[in-house]
Amino acid sequence: MYLEILREKKSKPEDAISHYQKSIAVNNSGYPAARIALAGLFLEKNRLQDARVEIRKAIETQPNDVSARLLDVSIDVTEKKFPEAEQKLTVLLKAQPQNPDVLRQWGFLEAARGRSVDAKKNLERALELQPTSADLLREVTKLDVEEGKLDRAIQRVNAVPDDKKQASHYELAGSLYSKAGRSHEAEIAYRKAREKDPARGTADFYLFQEYDQRGQTAESLQVLDEILKKNPSSGLAFTLKGIVFEKQGNAEQARQAYSDALRVQPDSDIAANNLACLLAEQGRDLQTALQSAQIARKRRPDAPTYADTLGWVHYKMMDYPNALEQALFAVSNEPGNGTFLYHLGKIYEATYKIDDARKAMTRAVNSGQDFKEIALAQSALKELSK
Repeated sequence: MYLEILREKKSKPEDAISHYQKSIAVNNSGYPAARIALAGLFLEKNRLQDARVEIRKAIETQPNDVSARLLDVSIDVTEKKFPEAEQKLTVLLKAQPQNPDVLRQWGFLEAARGRSVDAKKNLERALELQPTSADLLREVTKLDVEEGKLDRAIQRVNAVPDDKKQASHYELAGSLYSKAGRSHEAEIAYRKAREKDPARGTADFYLFQEYDQRGQTAESLQVLDEILKKNPSSGLAFTLKGIVFEKQGNAEQARQAYSDALRVQPDSDIAANNLACLLAEQGRDLQTALQSAQIARKRRPDAPTYADTLGWVHYKMMDYPNALEQALFAVSNEPGNGTFLYHLGKIYEATYKIDDARKAMTRAVNSGQDFKEIALAQSALKELSK
C-alpha cells in the first residue's frame, strides 16, 4: 500500500511539461535538451504521439545525441515496435559497444519481449561497465528477486564499496533486506541512507514503512513527525499519519491529519478519498465529505475505490440516483469486492429494490473476502431474506 502512496511524493509532471514547453518556445535553436526532457515526460504519461514528435525534433537538431536516440527506442519498445527498436539499437551498439546505456536499453527490449535470460545478460554487462550504478543494480537485483535469488541480489549491493555507495544504494539494500525478512538490517540501511543524504527524503518514508510493517506505531509516527519538522508542507506525511491513526481506531486524529494533508496539498486524491470515507462512516459533515470525494474522483476517474466512496457519501446524503451510478461503476470494475457489493446492496435496499439488494448482499457475503463490513452484510442479508 505505502509504495503506491509514495508516488504522490513525486513532482507534478504537468508543471515540468509546461516549463520545458516555455523553454522551447523562447529558444530559437529549439533547445534539444528541453525537447528530450519533454519527450521523456510525455512517455511517462503515456502520451506516446507527443513524445514521438518531440524526440524526432530533437534528433533532427542533434542526430548523434545518444540519449535522444535511446529515448526514441524506448518509445518503440512501449509501442511494442520491437523490430524497429532492435534495428536502432544495433546501429547504436555497433558505434558504441561499451556504452552501458545502450546495453541497458537492450535489456529492456529483451524483457519486453519476454526474454528474461537475455535481458539479464545485457543488464549484467551494463553493470560490469558501471558497477556502482544504483539504477542498474536495482534493475538487475529485480531480476534476481524474480528468480528467487534474493541472497544474490543482496550480495550485489553489498559488493559496492562503502565509499562509492550513495543514499540510493542503501535504500535498495533496505528494500532487499525487508523482502528477506531481515527487518533490523533494513532499518540500519534506511538510516544510513538518511545519513548519506538527509535532504533526499525517500529513506524517511521507507523507514516509516519498515516500522509500520513491524507494528511499531510509536516509531512510525515519530518518523512522520520528523519528516514534517523538516518539511511542514508534506501532504504525504500527513496522509500517512491519517492512515496510521485510522488503523489505531483514532478517527478524530485521522480526520485532522487528512484535513492537514489537504490544507498543504489540496489535490491529494488519497487524503481526499480517505477523509470522505471517514466522514461518511461517521455520518458527519457530509458536505465536506462530498467535496473531498469529488476531488478524489476527479483526480482519478478510473479508480473504482474513489467511485465507491463518492457513491457512499451520496447514499449517506440520501441522494440515491447518484449513489447508485457510482456504486455500479465501482462494482463493474471490481465485481468481487465485498465492500463495494455491500454498499450497492444498501443503496438498492434504500430504493426498495429488495431482490437486487439481496443479490448484491449474497455476492458480498460469498466474495471470500474478509472485508470490514462483512458482519453488517451478513446481518443485512438475513433481514432481506425474511
